[in-house]
Amino acid sequence: MQELSPGTLLGHYKVIRRLGQGGMGVVYEAVDQKLGRHVAVKLLIETTHSDSSALERFWREARAASSFNHPGICTIHELNESAETPFIVMELMEGNSLEKLYRGRPMPYPKLLELGVQLADALDTAHHKGILHRDIKPANIFITNSGQAKLLDFGLAKLDSASADTLTAVNPLTDAESRMGTVAYMSPEQARGEPLDPRSDLFSLGVVLYEMATGRHPFSGATTAVVFDRILNESPSNSRA
Repeated sequence: MQELSPGTLLGHYKVIRRLGQGGMGVVYEAVDQKLGRHVAVKLLIETTHSDSSALERFWREARAASSFNHPGICTIHELNESAETPFIVMELMEGNSLEKLYRGRPMPYPKLLELGVQLADALDTAHHKGILHRDIKPANIFITNSGQAKLLDFGLAKLDSASADTLTAVNPLTDAESRMGTVAYMSPEQARGEPLDPRSDLFSLGVVLYEMATGRHPFSGATTAVVFDRILNESPSNSRA
């Protein structure tokens, strides 16, 4: 996919500037010319466009996140599947990721408590809808300038069996996805490739909060094998960095 220059039109969205890129998509700030509001437009990276499973994860992110309304979850405005390059239109947020804001240094306790409550409430809402996030980590948590924590990137989200009928477009792609996620933040069940339930997300959130409280990761290691061993067999220290 070529870089979109300012002024490029995607339907009725006029591109203003490039905001960043993740594993699956490139995000631009744009203006909705019908409503006059600024939005974020996420386009699927060309190298993954022909990958049917990547395309499904891209749509699953939008459908899962748009299935409920919560201040702790990025609002999805539109899914456009008809364009040459598929894109998702989301609310434009001002702020930064938790990873960039606090990587390597402890967060003050009052702020940690406030963000922890916000994130737990957002996850509780998702879980009551039968949606497991499966990739909770600092890079997928956005802190707005007003101090609101928001969960991002539901590309690995999965419905439990009780809710599968409510969002038929959001289905597990393969059994192997039970082990998808980011290694350092995986729950023991993810590490073992076992079936997951909401407790897996809560474990990952606990890892994030530990890291924010102490300034270091509870299960660090030089290789995936070492990290998995520590997740499965060790308890983290209770001391701060």
